[in-house]
Amino acid sequence: MRIPFSLYDILTYILPGGFTIIVILILINPGILEHPLNDATNGFAYYLPTTLIQSILYGFACYFVGFVWRACRDVLSKYVPVEELYVEHGKFMKELLNLDCKDASPYSKQFVCEFRNQIEEIFRVKVDKMERDGEYREIFSFCRMAIMKQSPAIYSRVNLWFRRYDSAKAMVYVVFMATLGFLVRGVYPQINWLLIILTVISFLAGWLFLHLYKRHLGNYRKTVLYGFYEYAVTREKSGDAD
Repeated sequence: MRIPFSLYDILTYILPGGFTIIVILILINPGILEHPLNDATNGFAYYLPTTLIQSILYGFACYFVGFVWRACRDVLSKYVPVEELYVEHGKFMKELLNLDCKDASPYSKQFVCEFRNQIEEIFRVKVDKMERDGEYREIFSFCRMAIMKQSPAIYSRVNLWFRRYDSAKAMVYVVFMATLGFLVRGVYPQINWLLIILTVISFLAGWLFLHLYKRHLGNYRKTVLYGFYEYAVTREKSGDAD
């Protein structure tokens, strides 16, 4: 059995996991920031792998910590506003398909009307009859599945944007939690200005990842919508709708 491994695993598991391990080391022993890299007694060099076996073990450790972070993120997503505002595809589809709320939408009313018609025809549903966000989320998933089955080239772009936004989302949680940890450790039990500086840097990095998160999520959704619409139009022209 072949276990797939890709850049997605590195960005979503290994990178956040490795960053978390470094943050934990700094929080446990802030003194490692005050020593040069070549100080093997207390600096970062003391923790760097020196053999291939150690490098492999470190890689597995980063992957495991990243996997744990992913599980924790799924729990945090129920309470953190970021998830509610930007990730709920059901809410996104509900607002998109509501023709009374199109002023701030990046999509034209004509496109939305045509999109609604294609959804109702292909999936045999009435958009106006839907009430819950979960029902709209199913529509988004159906659109994504239709692209996956019928348009592999477009789906590869969909999957690319998904990996990017999901990776950025993972780093948002990790970096902002690191910011909180640096802040607490920087003022207790005594002021540590290096940790205060790391707090500011980490906070700014968190907003950068949040910006990338929203941007990649928007591109992901746009690619799904346009990809499904292209599939629906092609289907209609080929006569499969009959």
